Amino acid sequence: MGVWGTGIASNDVFKDIYGEFLDKFNQGAPVSEITKQISAAYSSLIDDPDESNELYFALAKAQWDCGSLDKAILEKVTDLINSGAELQRWQSLGASQAQLKKRETAMQDFLALIKEPNPKPRKPKPVKLVNAIFAKGDCLAIPLTDGRFGAALVLAAEEQTQFGLNLLVAVDFLSVDKPNVQDILKGRCLNRHLQDMQPSPDLQYCYAKDFKKSKYQMEKIGEIQFEKLFLPKNARSVYGRWDTFADAIASEKARNTNEPDALKISKFIKKTWF
Repeated sequence: MGVWGTGIASNDVFKDIYGEFLDKFNQGAPVSEITKQISAAYSSLIDDPDESNELYFALAKAQWDCGSLDKAILEKVTDLINSGAELQRWQSLGASQAQLKKRETAMQDFLALIKEPNPKPRKPKPVKLVNAIFAKGDCLAIPLTDGRFGAALVLAAEEQTQFGLNLLVAVDFLSVDKPNVQDILKGRCLNRHLQDMQPSPDLQYCYAKDFKKSKYQMEKIGEIQFEKLFLPKNARSVYGRWDTFADAIASEKARNTNEPDALKISKFIKKTWF
C-alpha cells in the first residue's frame, strides 16, 4: 500500500476505491448498488490486515459525500477507530509516535464529520466525453526548450471517452532540425530504463484535457498508416502529462543512441506486443 501521509485519504487503496465509487455514482448508479459492486471487487482486502480498514474508510467517505451513509458502515468505522484497531494497524506497519498521534487526530476528525448528515451531498456529475487530441498514425514534432526537436508516433486514439487518451511512443530523435515522417518511420524507439527491468519502448498515455497546459507545442508533421491495434490501458504503458513525456525525450540520459538493438519504429508497429 502506498502511503504519503496520515490523513484519511493519503494512501493508494483509499484513493482507488473512493475514485471508483464516484465514477460509478456519476454514471447514475445508486449508492447501495455501488457499495455492493465495490465490496465484491475488493473482497480480497477484507482478510488483509494491512489494507482492510481502508476499504471501510473509503466506502464511508464516499457514501457520506453522496448523502447516503449506511448504518452498518458507520458502525464498522466507529469500532475500528474507537477500539484502537486502526492505530494498532499503523503501529504494526512501523509508524512513529508522532505519526500515530497525527493519525489518531485525523481519524477522530473523520469520525466526527461522518456522524453528522452531510448538509451538501454530492450530485451525480455526468461525464463529459471527449476525443483524443491526435489521430492514430500521426507523426509529431516536439519543440523542446533547448531549441532542438524530439519526435513521437501516435499509436492509439480514443474517441468519445472520459479522458480522450492518446498512446504515444517516443522516437530516438534529437536534432535542431524538425523531424519528418521518414525520420520517424526509419527511426528507433526510445527505450525507457527502469530499475531491475529490461529496457522497453517508452510508451505513455496522455490526457486530452492536459494538452493546452503543456509547455511543449507538439505539432503534427504527417502520418503513417498501420493496421495493428494497440489496446488501451496496457500494463506496459504509463499515464501522465504531455510535459512528462516530452521531458523524457529532452533528457540526454533517456536517449538510447548506444542501443543498436532498440526496435525500429517500422518493426514496432508490426510486432505483436499487445
